[in-house]
Amino acid sequence: MITFGCINSNINPYSIALKNIGFECLWLFEKNVKNREVSMKNHRDILHLDDISKMCSMILCEQIKIPDVIFGKNPSNQFNIKQSQKEFDLFVEIKNVIDVKCDADKRKKPIIVWEDVEGVLQSSSNLFGNFLSRLVGRSNDVKPYECNSNSLKWMKSGSVSGDQRNGAWRVLNSKMFGIPQQRKRLYVIATDLKDSATNILDTYDNMKDGSGNLYDVYANRELSFVLENKKFNIFREYVDALNGAYGTAWNSLSVLENGSLLLNEEGKLRRYTPLEFERLMGLPDHYTKIDGMGDVARYKIIANSSIVNVLRWIGYRIIHCVFTRYLWSIDARSLCVGDKIEIKNILETKCDAKYFISDVAKKGMIKRIQDQKIKINASLFSILES
Repeated sequence: MITFGCINSNINPYSIALKNIGFECLWLFEKNVKNREVSMKNHRDILHLDDISKMCSMILCEQIKIPDVIFGKNPSNQFNIKQSQKEFDLFVEIKNVIDVKCDADKRKKPIIVWEDVEGVLQSSSNLFGNFLSRLVGRSNDVKPYECNSNSLKWMKSGSVSGDQRNGAWRVLNSKMFGIPQQRKRLYVIATDLKDSATNILDTYDNMKDGSGNLYDVYANRELSFVLENKKFNIFREYVDALNGAYGTAWNSLSVLENGSLLLNEEGKLRRYTPLEFERLMGLPDHYTKIDGMGDVARYKIIANSSIVNVLRWIGYRIIHCVFTRYLWSIDARSLCVGDKIEIKNILETKCDAKYFISDVAKKGMIKRIQDQKIKINASLFSILES
């Protein structure tokens, strides 16, 4: 088995993604109590730890094992330079201790997989270049033009090498991985110098058509359909990235503009349910349903998690490119753009009345649209007026 650990594990989508493809989780670090409770309910056999500040000493004292792969992520879905710097510093500190221990034990350094929001690439302070240099072992911050010829800005993909590791990064869109959600996240991978981080992410390029554009896997999907004798209408083939504030801000102007996070059931407008949110992340049904946790909290922790399908694809690519002893035939393009979940596959047909939008709320939404003079989805506006 390929072993892994996770820093800022959230509700642990990693075990869902990787357990059945040859990975075993050794430990999880998560400081948020609600996130940890959800993970512990679903994964009782995994070591859950809550004080990440103790991790370095635990590694040196061999209280926890060093895994083959370490996953980490920025716990926030919003870019904040101070928060990102703090998370980078802590993660690199742990990485450095692990590297020292690996060198002392004469063992291969673990693969690193870091997930973040795209915003880190636009930081004027070159925060991303600093993080890259510390991951791969460079004395000076990496500059964009060193990785992408003549570029003064960070591109959405690239690679870099240092004295300790090879690194690569790429922005991945969950829509390309069989999930009807347009959620773009930055993934950074760093491998031992004997392996290629670039190869792990390169197969994503195979998902392009003859013109060099990524396949729009949800183009021309039906917007109207019948489920269990009920008529449904959606306003777009896929939804925008799920928002952790959806529990209280489902009627925000950003939601109303394209209507992708609302739907029409039997002529009545409603929100998506927490169960439908889970399915839009690739999670099992009722994964986040625990005692004492209401809808608002569930929406937030689900939206702040990671897409199971993307993590599984990365797992497959790590197996394919590094752990050849576990290799079997993998059609990467089929994995990403083959079997797809459509919106109609994730909908509940019997949901509570509280998810339907009242006439009073619809009038308020119309007023806000008119006051702000925004252009919204025509089909959605006609339902608001009905």
